[in-house]
Amino acid sequence: NDEFVIHYQPVVDIHKNEIVSVEALLRWQHPEKGIIQPGDFISFIEDCGLIVALGEWLIFSVCKQIKLWHDSGLKDQCVSINLSPRQFNEQDLFALFTQAMSENNIEASSLAVEITERTLIDNIGEVEGTLKKLRSMGMQVWLDDFGTGYASLAYLKEFPVDMVKMDRTFVNGIPDNREDSAVADAIAGLTRGLKLKLLAEGVENERQLDVLKSIGCQYGQGYYWSKALPGDEYEQFYMNQIYNIG
Repeated sequence: NDEFVIHYQPVVDIHKNEIVSVEALLRWQHPEKGIIQPGDFISFIEDCGLIVALGEWLIFSVCKQIKLWHDSGLKDQCVSINLSPRQFNEQDLFALFTQAMSENNIEASSLAVEITERTLIDNIGEVEGTLKKLRSMGMQVWLDDFGTGYASLAYLKEFPVDMVKMDRTFVNGIPDNREDSAVADAIAGLTRGLKLKLLAEGVENERQLDVLKSIGCQYGQGYYWSKALPGDEYEQFYMNQIYNIG
């Protein structure tokens, strides 16, 4: 019924106060219930076998939005797209991204793909091969919700990953919760040692931001800066904030 929409949440360099990228987030615009978050419907979509078709629509829609932003003067926009395990098993993602970029005349550097630890362990060989192909095109690979899954640290060392996203469950408790603060510090040390970039999700206040800065986290995402916005509203937000965030 054409009820799915895509909202975009900015990712900020927390030391320079600059927007560096944006995450594409799926929403269900229900005619009676309003906006429904993906946590309430994605598992159902996966169980029904529709996640592959929906993922393809998302990729083409994001590439179209990037082209619209480019045409209106928003250059250098890098958009991250979440991929599900079934997309790696049932789609030729390399061919799909190639077609979507070609149709909209955008570069691979305008895109990043986000995968979870679950995706890594579901089909290791297929996932690794696809990610290497996408990176060879110029895309970034981000590991989402780090610390909440079951992947061993060996995956982080061996897989082609550029950025690790610290899950919001750890960010929520800092600085008052000692355990969360210790986990956040450990993740920061690990990614620094592996020369990976670190992004903290769910940043909501300045106290959290100060801790993240102190442990060497480079990037942040959350309501402290902005909620996820429709494409046209993000464009306005970006233009308003480009010179002075926060």
